[in-house]
Amino acid sequence: MHLSRRSLTLTVHGTSRTADVSNCRIVSGAIPATERRLCGPTRQYRLQGTAAQDPGKDSFWDLVWSNADEHVDIALRPAGGEVPTDEQPWFIGTVLIGEADGDLLGGEADAAPGARFVFGFDWAFTAKPTRVTDPQDEALL
Repeated sequence: MHLSRRSLTLTVHGTSRTADVSNCRIVSGAIPATERRLCGPTRQYRLQGTAAQDPGKDSFWDLVWSNADEHVDIALRPAGGEVPTDEQPWFIGTVLIGEADGDLLGGEADAAPGARFVFGFDWAFTAKPTRVTDPQDEALL
């Protein structure tokens, strides 16, 4: 199944955040040699994206503001779906919430009716995310 932007679903700390997030991806990169540990992983994984600025209680923005430097569980469902399957797997893991570098609140004015302020997020996974295809997988509990 080819992935579509309309289906992507992000759940953070048990709450769907899809309506707040306009861009989301898991990225991978080499761990710099100076940061590697003996017999440790050589790759690092990050959850990156863009989300709406909404300083209201329980918003995605509030999650970042109120929980910076805390670990939270995430589930990224690139193809949506109510349960993971071979055709629509989920990717789950734990990330460390970090505040964005740059704009966190506010921005340049725009008179367009649909314009909204956004902020970027870039959170490190504690380990490689797990690809889940079985709805009975213990990792989902």
